[in-house]
Amino acid sequence: MRTSPARSEPDPASTARTAPGFWSKLVQAFDDYLAERTKRTIPEVILRRSKREMDRCRRLMHKPARSPAAIRINRAPRHPA
Repeated sequence: MRTSPARSEPDPASTARTAPGFWSKLVQAFDDYLAERTKRTIPEVILRRSKREMDRCRRLMHKPARSPAAIRINRAPRHPA
């Protein structure tokens, strides 16, 4: 019969969070740099303009199509002869 060893409490010193090292600081700085850079890839003015254009096109697509007006052909009136 197998028995599992009693679980011991982890050592608080080994689980304590240590201060970030050089590499983790470098990775965090690089992430922050890329996040800031990607925020401004498209100027805000152009982004707003394109959103308005997309909204306008969406409204036009969902707008009911107009039926063509009845075409009336002007015929000369018949005169009783």
